[in-house]
Amino acid sequence: AAYRIAQESVTNAIKHAPGAPIWLSVRRDAESISIEVVNGRPRAGVADLCAAGGGHGLRGMERRVAAVAGSFGAGPGPDGSWRVWARLPTGPAVHLDEL
Repeated sequence: AAYRIAQESVTNAIKHAPGAPIWLSVRRDAESISIEVVNGRPRAGVADLCAAGGGHGLRGMERRVAAVAGSFGAGPGPDGSWRVWARLPTGPAVHLDEL
C-alpha cells in the first residue's frame, strides 16, 4: 500500500504540475509508515500525461489507506504547491487484491 501511494502521488505530481520539484518522504517507526509527497507550482505548460489515466488517483489512494485503517489527506498549499500524505499502521499484512 505504501509503495502504491508513493507511486500514484509522484505520478499525479508529474501529470498535474509539469516541471515542478517533487519531494518524497517515507518514514517508518514502530507503529506506522508515513508517506508525504509535495510538489511545487507547475513550471511548464500542460503535461502530455495530463489526459492519461482514469481520474481515480486520489480516490484510489484514499481507499487503499482506509483498507488498512490508516489516515490520508491531500490538498493545495498556500503557495500553489500540492501535498499528499498518508499514515499506515504497521502490523499484520493485509491483502489488497480488491483495490
